[in-house]
Amino acid sequence: MMSATFVGTLALTETQILALRRPVQDAEVEWRAAVRDGPPAIPYLSHNGYRDRLDAAFGLGGWGMIPVGQPKQNEGTIFVPYALVIGGLPRVYAWGEQELHKMSYGDGLEGTKSNAIVRCGKELGIARELWNRAHIAALKARRLGRGAEARPASSGDDPPVAHHAESESVITKKDRVRFWV
Repeated sequence: MMSATFVGTLALTETQILALRRPVQDAEVEWRAAVRDGPPAIPYLSHNGYRDRLDAAFGLGGWGMIPVGQPKQNEGTIFVPYALVIGGLPRVYAWGEQELHKMSYGDGLEGTKSNAIVRCGKELGIARELWNRAHIAALKARRLGRGAEARPASSGDDPPVAHHAESESVITKKDRVRFWV
């Protein structure tokens, strides 16, 4: 197990800072529910967006994720501590976690790594605007098409907007089925 004894500074070039802090484009934003089975409500940048920014800043092979402890499992969730290694030195530490619902243990371990990449990337300022309430409000307004001032000109490549609706199940008449149109 690697110990977390390294303390130091990470000198970044202006180019690296710009690559890490590149603004998240609306087309890169994904949405998840705030509550189980709820409508898409919380914007996030996927782990691939974090990987792309790390690759742009440090080059392919210039960074990596190293587990620094043994996986732990509790109530169907796996937890693994990771270090983000840049230029051969551990720079940021974070726990990755993944629910095992309908996935193999190996896939769950991969999920913990992706989760840890996101958590470590936040420490480097990646996707910082997705934690800003004013930015999130404007993003939601653009997504829902409220107001011309809130919505940028469409390139035609915008993802479809999801609207949440409920309907009664035809099978049991008492079940509620959630779906997105």
